[in-house]
Amino acid sequence: MAIFLILAFLMLLSNPEITVLGAKTGLNLWLNSVVPSLLPFLIFSNLLFEADAVSYLTALLSPLCHLLFGTSKDGSFAVISGFLCGFPMGSKSCLELVKHQKIKKEEAAYLVSFCNNASPAFVISFICHGIFSGKNGLLLPVLFSFYSAPLITGILFRFLFQKQTNEPDLSLQSSSPPAAFQFQYLDHAIMNAFQTIVRLGGYITFFAVLSAFLQSAVFLPIPLRLFLTAVIELTTGASLLGKLPVSLKLRVIAVCACVSFGSLSGFAQSYTLLKEGEIPARYYLVGKLLTCFLCTVFLFIFL
Repeated sequence: MAIFLILAFLMLLSNPEITVLGAKTGLNLWLNSVVPSLLPFLIFSNLLFEADAVSYLTALLSPLCHLLFGTSKDGSFAVISGFLCGFPMGSKSCLELVKHQKIKKEEAAYLVSFCNNASPAFVISFICHGIFSGKNGLLLPVLFSFYSAPLITGILFRFLFQKQTNEPDLSLQSSSPPAAFQFQYLDHAIMNAFQTIVRLGGYITFFAVLSAFLQSAVFLPIPLRLFLTAVIELTTGASLLGKLPVSLKLRVIAVCACVSFGSLSGFAQSYTLLKEGEIPARYYLVGKLLTCFLCTVFLFIFL
């Protein structure tokens, strides 16, 4: 590992233009897309935990989540945030739920297998309107395939985790009325959110630099470069896949498969969060692979 890191460092020094280009790409993505779309949700979700108000937010939707996935009342918050707020809010919510003793680690391991997804706003703006310029007939099949896949993954995985998620744990804290608001809650929520968002920026920049070097590796066949880039970094890989000289249907399938998998960059970001809460990350990876497969199958059928 030490030799590999030294060689990688020497490669960075010997190719400063590629390094700077990759870093600029990653930082622009982080600053212009990730920070404005994710930071407000991070702050407010942290504030909900600080004020112990999560159970009140989930009161309406928790019966449906429990019916479909067998989740606890507080566990449904991870489902809601993971589907609506964008990656990696599912992992972040599971970490906070475990840290605040709202759910068990076994339930968190189950939840991360299906509730880490790109937000609907990202799918609509980045895929449908950004990459494919709002082409007619794409929106409904893409949204259906993209979100049906993790729903089915969660239902299938429920049977593997049913015993752990259904057993009550008396050591968990019971829900209590939220305390009176204090500004220290806001301070803690902001600092926690910035710690997470800066960490994400580092991961995005690191993998964007790797992606830039991959794209410059002319000795590799172009299809292999595209595949490796899509596996390593989501946005750059999806953008390149959207320009493939193949039919529109195949391009849409390739882009959606890339985004639904989430890339190694996404896995690394979630792994760090899950490791902090001692939540097994292997279920996350297996869940993303199954979600990617189901999304691909649905698009082949419905496009």
